[in-house]
Amino acid sequence: MKKAKKVICWLAVLACAIAGGIVFFRSTYETQEKTDVTAIKKAGVIKILTDPTFPPYEYVNNTGEIVGIDIDIANLIAEKLVVRSEIITADFPGLLPALAGGKGDMVIAAVSLTDQNKDVYPHSIPYANSCQRILVPAGCVGIGGLADLAGKKVGVPNGTTSSNFIDSKMHEEPFSDSPPTVVTYPSTTELVQALLSGRIDAALLDSLPAERAAEEDGIEVLPAMFGQEEYVFLYTKNASQGLVSDIDNIILEAEKNGTMDGFYKKHN
Repeated sequence: MKKAKKVICWLAVLACAIAGGIVFFRSTYETQEKTDVTAIKKAGVIKILTDPTFPPYEYVNNTGEIVGIDIDIANLIAEKLVVRSEIITADFPGLLPALAGGKGDMVIAAVSLTDQNKDVYPHSIPYANSCQRILVPAGCVGIGGLADLAGKKVGVPNGTTSSNFIDSKMHEEPFSDSPPTVVTYPSTTELVQALLSGRIDAALLDSLPAERAAEEDGIEVLPAMFGQEEYVFLYTKNASQGLVSDIDNIILEAEKNGTMDGFYKKHN
């Protein structure tokens, strides 16, 4: 009996030691892997994930350079942190998987704060507001608002709040009786081309990109606005609160001193 008790005691001690080792290892690992300002400064680079198909926020210019409001913001953040910015591209639906997979430190890509992402990834303060707009062929007389999309072919960028918005209306009148056919496109460019070529009857897009698309001959944006959205930066899950706060302060300063307004004027 005494021998059995002794064995049990030794097993208990061993279990505690293993558990303590696991806790220590996990704590050490998490501390080492934390993404904070010190780690970014040590690396000398902040890695920014974006999808350069959403002008004026991020797009490829005539010389093949990735530019836009968000890219200017990314460069400003890097400048203030005294590091260089590295722009890493992915299609929009692939940005969060890339972030989760450690491909970048943050996403700057006109990402709307949603119920799906706000509790999963650390995020910045809002840096822009947006809403949904309808694009139609110039001179279109059959579509004047959201209800007129019933039974029509409507294009949206894949994996975006435009897609979520139209999906959320499917069980409401008049869509419940005559739902639109929703066609997704991997980029704004392809969406606009589909509208110009008549493959779709209308398109849904965020406000500023819709206005930019309407600069093309043959497209107009309707005045009606739907929904309210806020754009934020999303960070890797192990980002420190210090990093998030420091970048929030950079944005607040840029808004206060007019730098942010300058970015918008530059790309509009």
